[in-house]
Amino acid sequence: NMRTLKILALLLAAVSLSVLDEESYYTMRIEQVIQRWHSPVTYRSIGDGWFEFRDTLTGQTFRQLVADARTYGGKQPKKIITIDVGSIDTSRYSNLFVREARIPLGTGYDPIVGYISQQGRRYLIGARLLNGSYSGSFIYMTDTLTKSLKQVYEYYGFGFVPVGPGIFYSDNTPQFAGDSSGSILIFEPNSGSDTPKIRSAERLGKWGGSQYPRIYDFDGDGFDEVVFRNRNPQHSADVIVSKYDLSLMTFRDVYKNNFDKKFEWGSWAVGDFDLDGKGEFATVAVGGFVYFIEIGGNDSTYLVTFNDTTRAQNAGFNYEGNDLDGDGKPECFIGSHFFGGLSNIAVYETVGNDDFEVSLWIEIKGVGALKHGIVTGDVDGDGRDELVLSIGGFALILKANKDDEYKMMWMKSFQSEIGIRLFDINGDGTQDLIISQQRFEEPRGGFTDIYSFNRLTNIEGKSVNLNTFHLSFPFPNPASGQSGTSVVINGSSKCKLTLYSSDGRLIKVLFNIENQNSTRKLRINTDGLTAGLYFILLTSDRMMAVRKLLVLR
Repeated sequence: NMRTLKILALLLAAVSLSVLDEESYYTMRIEQVIQRWHSPVTYRSIGDGWFEFRDTLTGQTFRQLVADARTYGGKQPKKIITIDVGSIDTSRYSNLFVREARIPLGTGYDPIVGYISQQGRRYLIGARLLNGSYSGSFIYMTDTLTKSLKQVYEYYGFGFVPVGPGIFYSDNTPQFAGDSSGSILIFEPNSGSDTPKIRSAERLGKWGGSQYPRIYDFDGDGFDEVVFRNRNPQHSADVIVSKYDLSLMTFRDVYKNNFDKKFEWGSWAVGDFDLDGKGEFATVAVGGFVYFIEIGGNDSTYLVTFNDTTRAQNAGFNYEGNDLDGDGKPECFIGSHFFGGLSNIAVYETVGNDDFEVSLWIEIKGVGALKHGIVTGDVDGDGRDELVLSIGGFALILKANKDDEYKMMWMKSFQSEIGIRLFDINGDGTQDLIISQQRFEEPRGGFTDIYSFNRLTNIEGKSVNLNTFHLSFPFPNPASGQSGTSVVINGSSKCKLTLYSSDGRLIKVLFNIENQNSTRKLRINTDGLTAGLYFILLTSDRMMAVRKLLVLR
């Protein structure tokens, strides 16, 4: 009857209005994040609160859940740490890292990567992006003595995302892998030349190429495999492990899994997390499902050896740590975020073979972003790695002071969303921050800033004039037989230069002066020293500087 039809019409109108309001709410949340970081993306709804985004600079697509946060069960963490980014005064950290250089490579979504060749040459590798298209791929080589960069290679016609170094087919010539829309390019050293040569360009993907490749020797044969994510057309993705076949001169897949079509967006933590001598990789799928995959038995079959359900919800950003808190266990960092601004990191540590617990849960509030990342490395030269995060346009460094106790070490805000890699540019044993960003002025594209830890700060945290107090990087480094350094001392009442072993033992006092202004060059004789890492320490009554020296035999 007519009354029934009117009721049905009202119900349909109410449902339509509800859907429209929900879509408007999601769109508002997306626009807030895009405007905050000037993110060069377009987006469309694909249903159930999921949106597909397209980076207009690189052409890459990815999906994220924009619906309200949904948490899941799983193992409860032993400890929870909460960091509210909005309440932190970033000016207090302004002098802790100094910008050393800027090069026109990389973007926030495709950061550049460092690579040390067999000959000891240090390279920075990445693509140059201009006005929405790749103009080519370039390699810069670093001069550790002058701390300068020079371009040694250019290849026009394609842009590739650098992955990292590995041993794929020869145990005495380290190679470098890059991802070019699903093709893994292998660079190998070129004897007598600073320019590496390309060995192969093999296509791995069928649907939009591979993403987030990582390199690790999972089967223990001395040659590395590549683990990556490969999009398929069914709104999900495959996790693939591929190995280089020298006879075929191509990569062949040795493992593939889409976890019942629940894997959509994630990266990898790789390492021997349970200390059983076999490497594994870990990731998170939609719904907070965490998986650890390892080769089992003697048949080279990859198996899910551990799974859990964590509070992680969306967009996994995962990485490994080399025992950051000093408890004897390597960390597996499983990161996720809720679109509105809460980022979560579950820290897994082993409690036995193929068994793990969430030893720590890190909550970071107040950072809405599309782009997230984790890396770990020793960025301050104290011999212990730090946790380095890129969340939107924020760079954060957390330092573990003791077992499962992390505190903010450094934070900086940038104008665009960023990507961070670590690399020892100067050869001093300390990892530098390689921070890739978007450029908004014409011609639009990307660039990369290189930041180094500023050891030259006084007890108030203020910068020190290098003309009054300076310790140069030792050269050669590594050294066998002899190395050298120089010091500048002005305005300090007492100064001492000492050499320490990596375990804190005083090896020798190189000089000890009082009430003198001088510039000195010193030779450091390494005869009689065992091979290993040493620290050169310059101290005064108000300041301190440290350099690393690696002794070879």
